[in-house]
Amino acid sequence: MKSAFVLLLAQLPLLCTATPIEFDTPDLDRWMYPYNATPGTRSSALTFGAPDSPGFDERDGQFLIGYDTSTEITRGLAVENYQIHSVTLTLMHNGGDFIYDPTADSYTTYLDAGDAGYQADADAGRAIELFGVGYRYGYTSGTFTESTAFGPGGPPAAGTRSAYALGFQNGVAVDVSNSLDSANDGAAGFDPVLFSVGQAVGLSAGDTVSAGQEIVFELNLSDPDVMGYLQQSLSDGWAGLMVTSLHSASQGGTPEYPSFETKENIVGQAGILEIDVTVIPEPAMFFLWVSGGMLCFHFLRKRDLKC
Repeated sequence: MKSAFVLLLAQLPLLCTATPIEFDTPDLDRWMYPYNATPGTRSSALTFGAPDSPGFDERDGQFLIGYDTSTEITRGLAVENYQIHSVTLTLMHNGGDFIYDPTADSYTTYLDAGDAGYQADADAGRAIELFGVGYRYGYTSGTFTESTAFGPGGPPAAGTRSAYALGFQNGVAVDVSNSLDSANDGAAGFDPVLFSVGQAVGLSAGDTVSAGQEIVFELNLSDPDVMGYLQQSLSDGWAGLMVTSLHSASQGGTPEYPSFETKENIVGQAGILEIDVTVIPEPAMFFLWVSGGMLCFHFLRKRDLKC
């Protein structure tokens, strides 16, 4: 009898063990670009910048990707109940060639050479960036869909997209679509907190990234703002991420910027999200579980049953 109760207690840690979970297909992915005529149904999503184009966000082509985590991870708990150990997003590049840059570039490298604070970019290429997702016009992760309007209508304008790349500046969540000094609103530039910078598996800085190349994002959980965003996401039951870059766009010719496969690409690889998390149940759950075990133990003991 005693051994049975000891065995029961030994199972308690299983309620809060780390659980590596893979979401192999997004529940939502969409190219967030004002001239995307097929939102939610394209087989690829492009990321590029337009830092010197009035009327456009500096991070112009953005890739929104989202996962319903509630199918595998209990939602609705307090954020501190989600002890996240690692989060990894893997995407597949399927477009033209571009130069691999595995490190973030400061906004100062985008200034004109004569501007105060200008710094030359120390390496070739531009980074592929990962951020969270913010919403406007009353939309939330629960109401925004692949066919939701890009913005309020009318000609495109900076800072008006309905879902945008969300980063942090001094602990405050902000739209980072226009974080350069050349922002359309004339604001001073800043370097937002990045969730991650994409790494090209098997390549070195300066190499050429071609179609079929995996791009892996290891999210920066050491940053408290990034961790807080992800914990809140698991509590909400939805993990939304936005991929951006400031590669130069081109009209015609071979693209020289990232292009990622979406879930509509029937021959490709959609984004894969891996989360390693320990979910700690609320105290009430522990109480009910232990109480049930105690009642069972008492019932067996009264009948003098042996285990």
